[in-house]
Amino acid sequence: MISKELLDRSSRLFLLTGLVGLPLAAYELYLGLGRGYYIFQADGYHTLFDSIMAALYAVILKVAYRRSRSFPWGLYNAEGIATILVSIFVMYLVGSAFVGSLSERYAPPAWTSWVIWASAAMSITIAVLEVRYARLMIVKSDVMHASVDAAIDLAAGGVIAAADASLMPVITGSMFVVVLYAALSTSLTAIKALLGAEVHGVGLRTTIERGLRAMSIRPLRIYVARAGSFYLVQVIIPLPPETTLAKAYGVKKKVAGFILSLDGVLTADVRVVPSSPARQARAHQGAFYSLAESRTARSPR
Repeated sequence: MISKELLDRSSRLFLLTGLVGLPLAAYELYLGLGRGYYIFQADGYHTLFDSIMAALYAVILKVAYRRSRSFPWGLYNAEGIATILVSIFVMYLVGSAFVGSLSERYAPPAWTSWVIWASAAMSITIAVLEVRYARLMIVKSDVMHASVDAAIDLAAGGVIAAADASLMPVITGSMFVVVLYAALSTSLTAIKALLGAEVHGVGLRTTIERGLRAMSIRPLRIYVARAGSFYLVQVIIPLPPETTLAKAYGVKKKVAGFILSLDGVLTADVRVVPSSPARQARAHQGAFYSLAESRTARSPR
């Protein structure tokens, strides 16, 4: 289960990393734009992108921490739109820096390697701090991203220290590839979520169905919706009309506990309805609703 403590601490960590990265990004952009060092332009824009995304994640996790019964779809849609716009902007800037580096003839001064290495140290620190919260999908992906950033920055610092201008385009190009991959993957997820398409939702729904059947529970419907980096699940379970209130509550609690134990699930809305065996058989002849249908039916309440 995604605990409130996990959400709160992850939110605070993302906010901290976002704020810490801004001064470093500003100084790298000063070296890149003011001194004409394209490698610092690329790394500065990359660091700025990471800081903005960290701030967005901090806000989203804080909202998830509150767990309001009225789910804020508008905010999660805003996260998706902001992710797409920022990704396009940063891809353009880093791509421009890479093109400019192809004609670069001089390497930056050797002392500037410490700026790149400071960026690598920050990425390593972020990865180490985030490992304990890697149960969240959003944190797990950021740990991998920070690890790749650290490796590239360490190599970039070595190239600058060696004053090898011929390798500048290679390092800048590597930064562009990392930014391109991160931006495209986050944008694709955001676009699918905005359009109501499922992102790994089919597999999650299948896992839920199998788990419930293992508990001898046959659900009438399973709705899976994606909001930003999380899943919302609603399950409708038929019970015989003579089922006692205490037993119905026990079933709801057991099912909700199982669903919340799955990776990425933020809320589990379990509903029980009285249903005859004949009605249950008819219901199981239909297919499960898609995510688009569940979004049309509004979020779980």
